[in-house]
Parts: sequence; structure tokens; C-alpha cells
Amino acid sequence: MAVQVNYFSDESKRSHWRPWFVWLEGLFYFFQGFYLTGMQTFLGVSMANFGLAMDQQANISAMLGIPSYTKMFIGLLSDRLPFVRFGRRKPYIALGALLYIPAFALLLSMKQYGFWWIAAALAAQLAWVMVDTTLDARTVDVTPQEYAGKMQGAAQGSRMAGMGLGIV
Repeated sequence: MAVQVNYFSDESKRSHWRPWFVWLEGLFYFFQGFYLTGMQTFLGVSMANFGLAMDQQANISAMLGIPSYTKMFIGLLSDRLPFVRFGRRKPYIALGALLYIPAFALLLSMKQYGFWWIAAALAAQLAWVMVDTTLDARTVDVTPQEYAGKMQGAAQGSRMAGMGLGIV
């Protein structure tokens, strides 16, 4: 009978832990903060440039928050539906990153407001949600309890630094 390894035990996490994980976490979250703030600023400026009334801008901004409510489903999906060779988290992180490229390229190319602009903006927000959700889950998967605070600090501090630079 084969021995089954519990990859989510702290003992297993410790044996796979590498000190550079904290730096990698910080790097991912820095770019995530940069992207999120840049995207929010870009969307707001675009709506103003389209000449939309403030109430329309507020309604659209609220609607663009809808993908955030899918986080739990994306998390459950990545928990239950691994891509066998690539694992449970990395494929969803890569898929979100790849979804971002056409969504943002489409947003940049559009010169007027309409259905496709909203669809591209929603796709860009969904891309962020996919990456954020699965990156959070990946962090929990690999981090032993004694490093959880360090990883959380690296993530939040780096995201805020990215947001600060992204607004520029």
C-alpha cells in the first residue's frame, strides 16, 4: 500500500518552504497592486472622457465590482478542479494573467463607451479576481504557520507599494 503524503500539513509545508517565497510573494502582490490601481484609475478617467454623467459612472463602477463576488467560486473551483500536470493554483493564476492581456488591449483600443467596453472592463476585473483568489490560496497552501505573518506582511505591504506607484 502506497504512503499518502499530506501536502497541507505544517510538517510538509516546512520541508518544501524556501526563504525566497516571501520575496516572490511580495513581487506578485506589488504587480497586483500596480495593476489594480492603474486599472481603477484608467476606468474612471475613461468614463469621464466618454462624457458619462456622474451617476452613470457610479453605477458602472459598482457593476465592475461584481467579479469580486465570484472569488469564493473561483477558490472552490481551484480547490476541486486541478489541472493534473500543473496543479491546483498555478493554471488559474496563468489563466487570469492571460485574460488580462486581451481585455486591457481591447480597453485601450476603444474610443467610445458601449457594451464591448463594459465587457472588456468586466473581463479585466475578473482577471484580477482570478489571480488574487488563487494567489491567496497558493500562499496558504505553501506557507507553514510560523511564516504566515511574514507572508501576509509581504503581500499587503507590497500591494500597497504597487498601488502607490500605480496611481502615478
